[in-house]
Amino acid sequence: MATRFLQAVYYSRKYGPNSPKLPRKGSTRFQRDFNWILAMIVGLYLASLAYESMRTMEENHYDTLGLKFGSFTQKQLKTNFRKASLQYHPDKAGQTGAGIRAAHEILVDPTLRQNYDRFGPTVLQCTTCKTNKDYLQSGLKQVYTFYSGAGIVFFLMNLVGKGNYGRYWRFIILAVMGAIEMSLVLESGSNSGGKVGMGRWMMERLMPNLVPFEQITVLHQLYISASVAISQIGPVLFPEGKGKQETSVELIKRLQTLTEIAAAETVVQVKSWMDTLVGQDECITQLRRELGYMSFEMKLGEDISFFDTRAAIKARIERQGEFDRKQHLADLD
Repeated sequence: MATRFLQAVYYSRKYGPNSPKLPRKGSTRFQRDFNWILAMIVGLYLASLAYESMRTMEENHYDTLGLKFGSFTQKQLKTNFRKASLQYHPDKAGQTGAGIRAAHEILVDPTLRQNYDRFGPTVLQCTTCKTNKDYLQSGLKQVYTFYSGAGIVFFLMNLVGKGNYGRYWRFIILAVMGAIEMSLVLESGSNSGGKVGMGRWMMERLMPNLVPFEQITVLHQLYISASVAISQIGPVLFPEGKGKQETSVELIKRLQTLTEIAAAETVVQVKSWMDTLVGQDECITQLRRELGYMSFEMKLGEDISFFDTRAAIKARIERQGEFDRKQHLADLD
């Protein structure tokens, strides 16, 4: 409904209501414009979902203490924590004050901060984790869960025939996203002074105000939106005509194979039945007679002139019958 409304508005602005150039409903131009407007609406909706996921993210610990990720000193951390503590005392500010203290406890500890940067607050709930290796193993479970789920969804979509279009590009996007995510996860945390890899270098320029685990969350949302866009918009704008033709050829080949199998099974069934008549001369003679009649009828059926002759004879018999009936009535009178 929204697509047709926007298309009507677009046509009224571009052509006017009585313009001879106005595309007629059902024409190729009309359908093409409809598809592009539909794709634009779906694309804007998916983009809004990605934007909303970024806008509604919970405040991270750096924002809580007024620090910029990757470019602050311990002195700045201490100073900002004091200011925030005076402004939001835990005994007076409730959850806000407790959040300030929790943020300071994590950012002041190099191990907690590094793993918070990589995996977010969820990984810090691990009660048995003490070292970076422990946190890494725990955090990678989240990564494996997401990509395993994506793989299962791929499989199910292909199983029901819904994921055929663009599956190559969805796989490429997933592989690229996985490489970027692993680059972010395996690199050192903020303020480490280590060498920045390609994944983190790229994400810092695309999403400079987000912590790595937030960047990964946005990547996941963008991937989901891109997958939906490829599945929903792709076939509308770029139908796979060649793929449909190949599918038809495959169906014809499959039908031919099934026909050959059915013919082979029929031969086996007939041979098995004929074997039961061995030694029964009377039955074989009757069968030959019936097959002869069938063969004769089939030969007649292939002759077009036979049907014309039969129709002519039938018409003549009907006329003769009508004549005889009228003659009989005349005799009665």
